[in-house]
Amino acid sequence: MSAIVAVKRFAFMLAGVFVTAFGLALCVKADLGISPLTTLPNVLNTIVPGISLGTFTFLQHTLFFILTILLLRRDFKPFQLLILPSSFVFGFFIDLSELILEPLPVPNYFVQFLILVISLFIVGLGFSMIINSGVALDANTVFVNSLSLRTGKSYSVLKVITDVTCVAISAAVGLIFLHRIVGIREGTVIMAVFTGFVVGLYNRLLCRVEPFLAAGGKSSGDG
Repeated sequence: MSAIVAVKRFAFMLAGVFVTAFGLALCVKADLGISPLTTLPNVLNTIVPGISLGTFTFLQHTLFFILTILLLRRDFKPFQLLILPSSFVFGFFIDLSELILEPLPVPNYFVQFLILVISLFIVGLGFSMIINSGVALDANTVFVNSLSLRTGKSYSVLKVITDVTCVAISAAVGLIFLHRIVGIREGTVIMAVFTGFVVGLYNRLLCRVEPFLAAGGKSSGDG
């Protein structure tokens, strides 16, 4: 991969990371339940508000990163070390997005639901951008892929198991420390069921950026 192609792909991925983070922050703003993977950082942020949602998200991604190393062992690639800085940037973008969205009024359920639907399409766009960048460094995706490699089970099955596990742990943590369930509502189900579908819709459009991202891939010395 040439330097020009690398810069293009990483820039496109970084833009996708910001879009995804903004969509998740918007989902939090809707307050109708957050995406399954963000339920644990969200409830921990509620319990310890002095630590931001972005920080807890980064810590969760760090856990996925460590589990990936344990699963892959010698198959772990040095390139995958970039998962950590990518996760840090993702957490920072979540906190930044929450700050940007703080003044947004949410007066009633209709507006909440509208914001939730908008966040679904924004998150889907962000995920699609990350996927089509060709340098996806999402800690959870890499972890589930590693789990699939080691167990022989399909990615889709393990993804569902991971999401359900995160939601179950989040519910338990909320009940133990707050005596209530936090951030798990109809929005959680909607995000879980429809995000993949929305990503698929965007993928059909964004696959057209591949020629642009690949342009400049050969150096003058290539044969």
